[in-house]
Amino acid sequence: MLLRIEVVILVIIVVVATGAEMAPVCPKACDCNDILLTVNCSSIGLKRIPDTLPSNYRLFNFDNNMLSVIEDDDLVGIVKTRYLSLSRCNITKIQEGAFRSVYNLSELYLAGNRLNAVPREIRNLSRLQLLDMSDNSIDRLAKHSFTGMTKLQRLLLDNNNITILAKGCMTDADRLRVLSLRNNGLHTVKSGTFHCLDNLEELYLSDNTLSSLPYGWLVGLSNLRLLDLRRSYSANVVYDQLPDGNSTKGWLFPGLSPLLETLDLAENGITRLEYNAFLPLEEMTRLDLSVNQISDLPLGVFSRQKKLQRLDLSYNLLTNLTDVLFMEGAALEYFDLGNNLFEVLVSEPFQNMEKLQFLSLQRNVLYDIEFLLKVSLPNLQELNLASNTINNVSEIGLTSFQNLRRLNLKKNRLVEVPNVRNLTFLTNLDLSWNGITYVPSDAFQGTNLREIDLQNNYIITLDERTLMDLPRLGAVRVGNNPWKCDCEIKWFGEASMNQEWGRDLKAAICDWPPSMKHTMVVAQDRDVQCTTYPPPVSVIVLVVIWIVILLIVATAILLRTYKIHRIRKRRRNKEGRNEQSPVDQQQQPPPKKPEPVKGKGKGKVKPPIGQLIEMKDRKPLNGLKVKPFDREFYV
Repeated sequence: MLLRIEVVILVIIVVVATGAEMAPVCPKACDCNDILLTVNCSSIGLKRIPDTLPSNYRLFNFDNNMLSVIEDDDLVGIVKTRYLSLSRCNITKIQEGAFRSVYNLSELYLAGNRLNAVPREIRNLSRLQLLDMSDNSIDRLAKHSFTGMTKLQRLLLDNNNITILAKGCMTDADRLRVLSLRNNGLHTVKSGTFHCLDNLEELYLSDNTLSSLPYGWLVGLSNLRLLDLRRSYSANVVYDQLPDGNSTKGWLFPGLSPLLETLDLAENGITRLEYNAFLPLEEMTRLDLSVNQISDLPLGVFSRQKKLQRLDLSYNLLTNLTDVLFMEGAALEYFDLGNNLFEVLVSEPFQNMEKLQFLSLQRNVLYDIEFLLKVSLPNLQELNLASNTINNVSEIGLTSFQNLRRLNLKKNRLVEVPNVRNLTFLTNLDLSWNGITYVPSDAFQGTNLREIDLQNNYIITLDERTLMDLPRLGAVRVGNNPWKCDCEIKWFGEASMNQEWGRDLKAAICDWPPSMKHTMVVAQDRDVQCTTYPPPVSVIVLVVIWIVILLIVATAILLRTYKIHRIRKRRRNKEGRNEQSPVDQQQQPPPKKPEPVKGKGKGKVKPPIGQLIEMKDRKPLNGLKVKPFDREFYV
């Protein structure tokens, strides 16, 4: 019996000792998780990888340290690790054999170091699936740089100094699915560089300066789904001679990728597209051509893209659109035409867009949107017409867009609220920075508006019923309007305390009467009476009218004075012509004696008709009174 007890005790001691020996040891200052099997030693000032590492853990993080060199025995013993991160550790060298013991590694992160070439040691990582060497100083990809890495699927080489992609540099990486070479200063791609990458699905080449390109430099990427060429061209690329001896004058897709879904060509300075630029890309769903210098679209350039869902043509120089952009059955949902030079548009280009949900025409010079009311856009949910010169919307308004949810008419020249009644899905309406002076009490009837922006208009009053019939209203912006503070808007104060959206009413400032100018509308006395003060606009109109009346009266007085002056001048001229010389006066017969006037008494004579009588003094003559300044007159 005692023997059995001793044996049991011995077994227990052996098990405990063995367990203590196999227990993982967490390095000092590191954070170890026994459940997730992770070791985090980032940002603790390490100058060398600790000697004691738990051998059965799967994830090791040594980011943001000062390791400088990875020795050949630094990683010995962690054979089960799958994830190793050595980013931003100031690594300049990785000694041969440093990764010999981590042959099971599937993800390796070496970003943000000072490596100038792809380390030869990574070729031993035959099971590696992700390699991140971004933000280093790598200036070339040597031939067979990735030999032996037959399972590599993601290769990230962003922000290096690679300028040339030579033929064969991707040999043995035939399973690669994602290749990123963004911001490398890449200017030359040799023919056949990507021929071996049959499985590549995503290629990122943005922020480079590609200029010397052979035609078909993308040939071989038959499974490519995404191509990022944003800011990748130094100028309009004219490819080398095509097989038929011609050359391109505009952009043309350089390869055959029938499965391509996303193409980014933004910010490349493209001025022209070939009519068959996207001809082989029938599976494309996203196309970004924004921030270029395209002034015209070739007829039928998108005729084969029936699956295209998102098209961005913003920030170009477009002034018109072709008659038909898409064929019947188009799947377009997002269409951005903002920041162009459109003045007038017709309805034809917007045909066959029944699935369109987002349309932007902001920052153009449109003054009319009648073209939109002539097309069928039953699924339109967001319409952006901000920063145009639209001054009027028809009485029908936008009521045909029954699924509209967001409407932006900011910074236009509207003088009245457009008709949005009974748009039951409308939630956001922006009418700020216009010239609106009046908002009808039923302007938003039948909507479910949650946000209304009426800032920077000329609204002087607002009916309480305009907002009270909106049960879901959460914000209403009414600042920077010339509010007339009287009893008609004293409800602002009550709403500011009782309604959720009332907090925005505190931005309303009185502009009339003068005694309340620059005070908050919500701060006015609740017992305020309606005043007879005219609004500022009415005062200006009255002043103008009075000025016009005074100008008319003054003009009439001046004209009458001028006419009197002319009559007197003609009389003086006539009198001058009638004056005769003394000789003529001697030849004339003596004047007849004046005949006495009947009924006037003796001694009174009747002056002859037409005789000029000179006045020597101011005494009356024969009962005629003469003004002091009159010197002569005719009778």
